[in-house]
Amino acid sequence: MIVCIDFRLYGQKIDTTYNRKIKEYTTDAKFLPASVLDLVEDGRVPSPLKHFGTIIGAPGVMHRTAEIYGYYKKLAETSPLISIKQVGTTE
Repeated sequence: MIVCIDFRLYGQKIDTTYNRKIKEYTTDAKFLPASVLDLVEDGRVPSPLKHFGTIIGAPGVMHRTAEIYGYYKKLAETSPLISIKQVGTTE
Protein backbone atom coordinates (compact mmCIF):
# COMPACT_ATOMS: atom_id res chain seq x y z
CA MET A 1 0.00 0.00 0.00
CA ILE A 2 1.30 3.47 -0.88
CA VAL A 3 0.01 6.52 0.93
CA CYS A 4 0.59 9.99 -0.51
CA ILE A 5 -0.10 12.98 1.66
CA ASP A 6 -0.47 16.51 0.38
CA PHE A 7 1.33 18.31 3.21
CA ARG A 8 0.12 21.66 1.92
CA LEU A 9 -3.25 20.78 3.43
CA TYR A 10 -1.67 20.80 6.87
CA GLY A 11 0.16 24.11 6.48
CA GLN A 12 3.65 22.59 6.40
CA LYS A 13 6.22 24.48 4.41
CA ILE A 14 7.43 22.73 1.25
CA ASP A 15 11.13 22.94 0.35
CA THR A 16 10.76 24.81 -2.96
CA THR A 17 14.53 24.92 -3.62
CA TYR A 18 14.71 21.12 -3.46
CA ASN A 19 11.63 20.82 -5.69
CA ARG A 20 13.15 23.19 -8.26
CA LYS A 21 16.38 21.16 -8.41
CA ILE A 22 14.48 17.86 -8.75
CA LYS A 23 12.48 19.29 -11.68
CA GLU A 24 15.64 20.70 -13.27
CA TYR A 25 17.54 17.40 -13.16
CA THR A 26 14.67 15.01 -13.98
CA THR A 27 14.34 14.33 -17.69
CA ASP A 28 10.97 12.57 -17.69
CA ALA A 29 7.87 13.86 -15.86
CA LYS A 30 6.71 10.31 -15.05
CA PHE A 31 9.48 10.28 -12.41
CA LEU A 32 7.98 13.30 -10.64
CA PRO A 33 5.11 12.12 -8.42
CA ALA A 34 3.84 14.49 -5.74
CA SER A 35 5.62 12.45 -3.05
CA VAL A 36 8.94 13.43 -4.64
CA LEU A 37 8.06 17.08 -5.17
CA ASP A 38 6.50 17.78 -1.81
CA LEU A 39 9.54 17.39 0.45
CA VAL A 40 8.60 19.17 3.66
CA GLU A 41 11.04 21.76 4.96
CA ASP A 42 11.75 21.17 8.64
CA GLY A 43 14.40 23.05 10.59
CA ARG A 44 15.10 20.01 12.76
CA VAL A 45 15.36 17.37 10.04
CA PRO A 46 17.91 18.02 7.27
CA SER A 47 16.86 17.59 3.66
CA PRO A 48 19.24 15.80 1.28
CA LEU A 49 20.06 19.23 -0.17
CA LYS A 50 21.03 20.63 3.23
CA HIS A 51 22.95 17.51 4.25
CA PHE A 52 24.90 16.88 1.03
CA GLY A 53 24.90 20.36 -0.48
CA THR A 54 23.10 18.97 -3.52
CA ILE A 55 20.12 16.76 -4.25
CA ILE A 56 20.53 12.99 -4.54
CA GLY A 57 20.99 12.14 -8.20
CA ALA A 58 22.44 15.50 -9.25
CA PRO A 59 24.36 15.26 -12.52
CA GLY A 60 28.03 14.47 -12.03
CA VAL A 61 27.65 13.65 -8.31
CA MET A 62 28.00 10.12 -6.97
CA HIS A 63 27.30 9.65 -3.27
CA ARG A 64 29.05 6.69 -1.70
CA THR A 65 27.13 4.17 0.37
CA ALA A 66 28.78 5.39 3.59
CA GLU A 67 27.56 8.93 2.84
CA ILE A 68 23.99 7.73 2.28
CA TYR A 69 24.09 5.69 5.49
CA GLY A 70 25.44 8.77 7.29
CA TYR A 71 22.42 10.71 6.08
CA TYR A 72 20.05 7.98 7.26
CA LYS A 73 21.77 8.04 10.65
CA LYS A 74 21.34 11.83 10.83
CA LEU A 75 17.63 11.45 9.99
CA ALA A 76 17.21 8.87 12.75
CA GLU A 77 18.94 11.19 15.23
CA THR A 78 16.75 14.17 14.35
CA SER A 79 13.34 12.61 13.74
CA PRO A 80 11.30 10.45 16.12
CA LEU A 81 9.60 8.95 13.04
CA ILE A 82 12.75 7.26 11.74
CA SER A 83 14.81 4.44 13.19
CA ILE A 84 17.59 2.29 11.79
CA LYS A 85 18.10 -1.38 12.41
CA GLN A 86 20.93 -3.27 10.76
CA VAL A 87 19.79 -6.71 9.67
CA GLY A 88 22.98 -7.87 8.00
CA THR A 89 26.13 -6.83 6.17
CA THR A 90 27.38 -7.24 2.62
CA GLU A 91 30.70 -6.64 0.95
